[in-house]
Amino acid sequence: MTTKSKLILIFGLIFTGMFVFIIGLGIFTFFVFPQMSARRFVELNQKRSGETSGTITSVSQYRSSSSGKYGGSGYLSSTYIYQYVVNGVTYNADKQSAGRDGDGKKQGLRVKICFDPSDPKSSEFYYLEDNKICGK
Repeated sequence: MTTKSKLILIFGLIFTGMFVFIIGLGIFTFFVFPQMSARRFVELNQKRSGETSGTITSVSQYRSSSSGKYGGSGYLSSTYIYQYVVNGVTYNADKQSAGRDGDGKKQGLRVKICFDPSDPKSSEFYYLEDNKICGK
């Protein structure tokens, strides 16, 4: 076997390995990871079966300075800070929402809080008109 044919063989093996790696990464990215994320989301929702009311204490918005892909004025992000009480303990939490203009929601709005009874710090808020059932 000549040196040239050895080099061709080595580069062929390297190329094949890279190709298999890229295909595997693509499969993981588009099929496996979304399933793992969806399962985690469902598990969190099931654990958050406790229900209480809370209040949005602050809404802040941020627009990135980049012009974006289609010439817009950047991406808008809203951060909601909310407060709720479980078993006499007051909790403060935040929720970020990308690409939304604060939903027109204001400070002081009453919201439904779904929380994990074994870890009340783990929570999510929902607007009353969403009719969210905690734990589902």
